[in-house]
Amino acid sequence: MGLYYSEDLETTDDGDLVIDGFGDLKIANPMRTIAQCLNNLLLTDRGDLRTEPSFGANIGSYIGRNNTAMTRNMMERDIIMSVRQQQAIIPEDFTVDVMPVDVDKVGIIASVDGSFLYQTETTLTPLLSDKSMGVNMAYIFPFADGQLKRATS
Repeated sequence: MGLYYSEDLETTDDGDLVIDGFGDLKIANPMRTIAQCLNNLLLTDRGDLRTEPSFGANIGSYIGRNNTAMTRNMMERDIIMSVRQQQAIIPEDFTVDVMPVDVDKVGIIASVDGSFLYQTETTLTPLLSDKSMGVNMAYIFPFADGQLKRATS
């Protein structure tokens, strides 16, 4: 299980910057940074970013395909490959499951376990100690229109 420490600007799931209570740009904790990385990977198709043409999980390439076990396995493979290529998440800490939800929709569950650290004035301190509390993200992908949506509870 890897250690994660990172400082990044916090964004919403739509990519908008978050402002803190003092009117400053908010710094994301390591768990939120990992969640933002996963979200951006899943919502981006390769070639969408001109400066990083290989960035993205390429989920949009599955629009119009049939919801079969082979298609779901290929989606999992593409997501895993994009995570490995990005090198922001330790591959051994990452899991993804693509499962049928409906005849033309799948659910995508992406999870990262690990030790998340934040920096105080003088030390790095564990943000959480319970492995079960890692980063868990759920999405619905309809094959008809390809509009990947973050699932909410």
